[in-house]
Amino acid sequence: MAFYQLSTGAKASLDEYNQVQERLAATGTAVPGRILQVCFGDKDDVKILNVWESQEACDSFMQSVMMPLFEEFGITDRGRYIETGEVHKVSLAGPAAPGGS
Repeated sequence: MAFYQLSTGAKASLDEYNQVQERLAATGTAVPGRILQVCFGDKDDVKILNVWESQEACDSFMQSVMMPLFEEFGITDRGRYIETGEVHKVSLAGPAAPGGS
């Protein structure tokens, strides 16, 4: 079963999102356990949806990588990441090959 994390609460701009993502890419840090990330919404109020293999993978990455990056950018409102929960009916495998099971 997968785990989702949806940003809610304080507004984040698309520019702010891009700056943090560029900084993350510059560190060369892998994102273990993250299956999907989607950014959507208005350019002045984007929402970010992450789907993780587990809550533990999400928590570990947020604490060890993202919180220090947020602090670097002066983002102190942790309320941006308050809606979380289990994702049901998510298949982590692709479609079966023809003739396969």
